[in-house]
Amino acid sequence: MRNFIDNLGHAWSLDLTAGHLLGIQSEMGINLADEPETIPDSLMKMVGILWITCQDEAKGINVTPQEFGKRLSGKVLQDAWEKWMQEYTDFFVHLSPARGQLMRGMWEKAKELERARAILIEKACSSSSLDLPGLSE
Repeated sequence: MRNFIDNLGHAWSLDLTAGHLLGIQSEMGINLADEPETIPDSLMKMVGILWITCQDEAKGINVTPQEFGKRLSGKVLQDAWEKWMQEYTDFFVHLSPARGQLMRGMWEKAKELERARAILIEKACSSSSLDLPGLSE
């Protein structure tokens, strides 16, 4: 189980279960149990998945979905999503170590590619020319 801290200082627990994956599938139409390649990179889908994972805790402290979303700044959402993904890959490591390790490797590679893409964009925005092939060097 992992935790993330929202904008108001509340520590949310992330303890992913099969029930959460079923909830994500039934409420959002995303089958993360059988199709891990469908992991979204959409902001709203990330918030929805976090909400489904945390909604029992939220209801216990009278936090609505909208209030939950307001507690997620960009930095908090990034941290929460990283921890959720760690929970997700751990869930599968226990079921199938090979599949779990593959998913963990894919997640790490996706983060590496995102960092490289950000560097490329930064270089392109600060360059006075449009020599895009030269920027990737």
